[in-house]
Amino acid sequence: MDFEKLIKSVIDTLKESKKFKQVEEYDGQFEILEKISAFPPAAFVDIEGDTNEGQTQISEDVTLSIRLFCSKLMGQVSGIYALRAYCLTLNGLAVKYKDEYIGRMHYQSSEQHVNLPGAKTWKINFSVR
Repeated sequence: MDFEKLIKSVIDTLKESKKFKQVEEYDGQFEILEKISAFPPAAFVDIEGDTNEGQTQISEDVTLSIRLFCSKLMGQVSGIYALRAYCLTLNGLAVKYKDEYIGRMHYQSSEQHVNLPGAKTWKINFSVR
């Protein structure tokens, strides 16, 4: 399985939904909170688990995470739940890059991720096999 093609395909799928202002690969945006640059609603896609620098392919299941970022106004957080519900519809999605079949997404779990002032985040995990 090619990591780059997998991430690119999922990013393209999320962008095509037109539900997000920003969709990109996760690069620690929630680890350095002072430097976060996100424009909600946003989705950040990442491969979880141990990978070696420069490794692009593995032959087993991969855990793919989608981190959702949504602003909340005056206690209203319904937007994040709608985005989470949309992401759950990706369960069973056949992931393709151009005409190449990569695998199928299977929902694993979801959890509230980082709570920021005025924002909510969720992390949704899928296995891809």
